[in-house]
Amino acid sequence: MGHIYLDYNASTPIDPAVAAAMRPYLEAAYGNPSSGHRAASPAKAALEAARGQVAALLGCAPDEVVFTSGGSEANNLALKGVFFGRREQGQHIVTTRVEHPAILAPCRFLERLGARVTYLPVDGTGRIDPDDLRAAITSATILVSIMDANNEVGTIQPIEACGRIAHESGVLFHTDAAQSVGKIPTRVDELGIDLLSVAGHKVFKSSAWGQSKRKYCHGWASRWPGRSSSCMRITATGSPRGRCWHASTAVSRKPESRRREPRLRKPNQRSVRPTPPSSARRRT
Repeated sequence: MGHIYLDYNASTPIDPAVAAAMRPYLEAAYGNPSSGHRAASPAKAALEAARGQVAALLGCAPDEVVFTSGGSEANNLALKGVFFGRREQGQHIVTTRVEHPAILAPCRFLERLGARVTYLPVDGTGRIDPDDLRAAITSATILVSIMDANNEVGTIQPIEACGRIAHESGVLFHTDAAQSVGKIPTRVDELGIDLLSVAGHKVFKSSAWGQSKRKYCHGWASRWPGRSSSCMRITATGSPRGRCWHASTAVSRKPESRRREPRLRKPNQRSVRPTPPSSARRRT
């Protein structure tokens, strides 16, 4: 009996259409898109076409899309870019306790450099209270970073409300959308997002691909124009194919966090608790 893969939140297989789109740039048009000679032209054209497709998917301008090597680099670029570019205005960052390590680790790093980070709690469904965010923002706050959807339990955060609260105080708003893009509508022009991170390997793309949408991220981001293999292509603007399911087994040490309202959860998310074999039950 073949195995059943249920961890699509962690990574997905590359879609055959994506592999086919990549192949010409792996075998023939492999020039460096940043070079000035003839071999660079096909790669450069493909890179800019991909940038335009990503921009259309996210609701931003093509020149706001920065390709990186992956989602973790995109998150680092956003958080560190804002901190190093705006720390003269303040050094306070607000995030949540349930962020992915790709957010929490950079926050810990920035704390060692003098940043003060507030980690907001969540309720029994895994959602933050926007009022907690409003209370946490101070005159020294320069960035709010809240994930769009959780990778473990699938909870969708009130991103639009959080972005509005951040902007009321003139604070930049970032979201890690690795778990939402391609599964639920995620457009920066509709949600009020300044910086957004995406990981391609969550939506049937090559694993070495990520992107950061930046609008006002000065400092690092403006000096780090990301490079990526030019063969990436967005082939779907709606939900991925029906096989894209993720099953959470050990979602939390707190039983109450397993209770989620379906309308606040990603449509591809299911939580299961496998029944152990009878022999294992006898041993316990």
